Amino acid sequence: MEKSLGASMKGGTRPIQGVLENNRERFDVPDHSGLWLQDNTGMDVPSITSMVASGAQVVVFTTGRGSTTGHAIAPVIKVTGNPDTFEFMSDNMDINAGTVLDGSESLRSVGERVFNEVLDVASGKLTKAEKLGYMDFIVFKTSPLADRLLGLDCGGDKGLLEPS
Repeated sequence: MEKSLGASMKGGTRPIQGVLENNRERFDVPDHSGLWLQDNTGMDVPSITSMVASGAQVVVFTTGRGSTTGHAIAPVIKVTGNPDTFEFMSDNMDINAGTVLDGSESLRSVGERVFNEVLDVASGKLTKAEKLGYMDFIVFKTSPLADRLLGLDCGGDKGLLEPS
């Protein structure tokens, strides 16, 4: 599921290695390093949980409106390209990438700051979410009722529409 058109720009210029599926029937993990896309929910916490389950040890999470998520297992570095969001939520955002928009910093420079932040966090620095105590964890699960209403195979689960 593509969350936004901007999502296609967040991957940079590295070649995509493949698409990892995360659904009721299948959960993929990368078999080698590189840039992988994950076919998953667009909801913040379950998508981060899936990234961690697939092997991410530090998550760089981009947010325009200022998601207040963290994670119970892996640190989440929150990056926003919205200067207003960074100003309003500076206690919760780790990196202000809005400096590219106002012309005070190059994209390369912001990329280097993100890279260095990943190194620092991997070396023990706490993220803002960790300092605030955000320890979210959600495994995305579809609703058998919704699946039935949409005519999808529920994997043998009778759901809520059939009497027990």
